[in-house]
Amino acid sequence: HEKVKLFCLTDRAVVCFFCDEPAVHEQHQVTNVDDAFEELQRELKEQLHGWLQESERGHTEALHLLKRQLAETKSSAKSLRVTIGEAFERLHRLLRERQKAMLEELEADTARTLTDIEQKIQRYSQQLRKVQEGSQILQERLAEADKHIFLAGIASLSERLKGKIHETNLTYEDFPTSKYMGPLQYTIWKSLFQDIHPVPAALTLDPGTAHHRLILSDDCTIVAYGNLHPQPLQDSPKRFDVEVSVLGSEAFGGGVHYWEVVVSEKTQWMIGLPWPRLNVKSKLEKVGVFLDYDKGLLIFYNADDMSWLYTFREKFPGKLCSYFSPGQSHANGKNVQPLRINTVRI
Repeated sequence: HEKVKLFCLTDRAVVCFFCDEPAVHEQHQVTNVDDAFEELQRELKEQLHGWLQESERGHTEALHLLKRQLAETKSSAKSLRVTIGEAFERLHRLLRERQKAMLEELEADTARTLTDIEQKIQRYSQQLRKVQEGSQILQERLAEADKHIFLAGIASLSERLKGKIHETNLTYEDFPTSKYMGPLQYTIWKSLFQDIHPVPAALTLDPGTAHHRLILSDDCTIVAYGNLHPQPLQDSPKRFDVEVSVLGSEAFGGGVHYWEVVVSEKTQWMIGLPWPRLNVKSKLEKVGVFLDYDKGLLIFYNADDMSWLYTFREKFPGKLCSYFSPGQSHANGKNVQPLRINTVRI
């Protein structure tokens, strides 16, 4: 029935009242085919220019970002391969240099010891021959049976034995094997530690910035909350008066730096330079903070196994100070432990 040109906008279907049950579309929005055509054309165009184009634009931007990320990842990976290679090559070079130095030192000790032994062997061999000559002279004298000849030769015997008798005063130094044994790898590591950079820095806290409720150790490496009756401190624009915090003494304006802070059993604390909150899955004993000022990088690590925790990227506008807050102690005894700067002494 092509002459019946109706369309149900509710069901989105062509309607024929000769074929369909009229009651089916009784409460529906039914219009003629021409009007329906125009209405749906307009609707589809709006969809095309609306969410379809928006979706297309979003996918295009996403693909652009992904392609840029792909290129940046490849570039970063290439750069990191070089960085890792250089780091290990430096360690290999330091190990080779230390091995060479240790072998040269071993050769020098060996040569010195062998020379000393050989010289003593030569000297004692000469002395042995003289002692044997003296023994031969005495045996000859003792073998003389004629009393007059025996006694007549006694006067010259001492002169003949002069220089033939030597005491054995052998003194020598043991070859220094212990110098090259023991915990050899640890010994090598300690010697390498002097050439590795960066290593945990010996930071100190700046008392002039400390909140009046904080207690600092004499060497300014430990800070705790608990000064219940704080003494009046000299007012200073550097001093924290709201946050229970203290800054490090050294300000960083460039270069690469690393420091470690022992947090142990604490339940609340803040360290670093910026303010992101870390969601740490495993328990932390020490936190490592790595600052590459020139690259705008601040990286947090679990200092026990150097596993990565968080990376902060920023164009640093000026000098930076390390930041420490032990948090407030609680009446139930929680969070009373101090923060302690971990200084590695070799």
